Amino acid sequence: MFGLGMGELVVILVILILIFGTSRLASLGKGLGEGIRNFKKGVKEVHWLDNETLLVTAPEDPSLYAQQVSKRKDTSDVVDDEKHAPPVRLFQVKVKDRKVTRLTTNKDRISSTFVSDDGAWAVTIHQRSLRYEYDQLIRPATFLDNLKDGTAKRIFTDEKILPQNVVFTPDGKGFYFTAPYTTYTKYLWAAISLLYYYDLGTGQATKVNLDWDRGLGSRYSTLFQVSKRGEIGRAHV
Repeated sequence: MFGLGMGELVVILVILILIFGTSRLASLGKGLGEGIRNFKKGVKEVHWLDNETLLVTAPEDPSLYAQQVSKRKDTSDVVDDEKHAPPVRLFQVKVKDRKVTRLTTNKDRISSTFVSDDGAWAVTIHQRSLRYEYDQLIRPATFLDNLKDGTAKRIFTDEKILPQNVVFTPDGKGFYFTAPYTTYTKYLWAAISLLYYYDLGTGQATKVNLDWDRGLGSRYSTLFQVSKRGEIGRAHV
C-alpha cells in the first residue's frame, strides 16, 4: 500500500493514536469514510487541509442524461463524449459532520490538484478536451485557487507554460513546478521538463537555472521535492 511495509504502517498508526487518541481516530475514520461515500461517481484526489477538513477532487453526481441511460440499462460506453462527460470539481468535506461544500463551478475536468502545506492555496490543472492526449489541440488550463476566500484565477493564460508536477514551498509564498519544453511547439510528446518558480506575491513565474542540459529530463519520468531549506532534489521513476 503506497510502497509502505507493515512496520511503517504500524508506526504511522501509533503516531495517529498518540495525536488523536483511539476514540478521536475512530471518529475521524468514520467521518472520512462517510464523507467520501457522498460522491456517487467516486473521487479523483483527496487532500487534508487541516485536522478536520478534506479537499476532494471528484466528478459531479450523475446528470439527468446519465440517470436516463442507467434506467435504460444501456451498458455501451461512448468514447470521448464531451457533451455528457461530468465536470470534475473541487469540494470541501468537513469530517466531523460530513458536510460537503462545492468550491468550484467549472464545466471542464480537473485532472490534478496540488495543495500548499498550510491548506490556503491549490493549483488545479483543468483538462478542457477529452481528446487532448492524442490531438493536443485544446490545451489544459491552470488555475490558482484561494481556498480561504473561495476565489480562483487562471494563470499562464498564453498556454506557453503548462505546469505538471507542482510543489509548494514550506513557507507558502510560492511553488515550484515542471513544464514541458520542446522546439516543436505544436506537440509536446517529445519534450524535456524545465523547472520554474511561481511567486504568489508578484504573480510571476521565473525559470530555475539548474545548469543541466536536458532540464529535469523527460516530462514523463521526473519528480522532484523541495526541502524546508529550499533545496531541490529530483528522482527518476
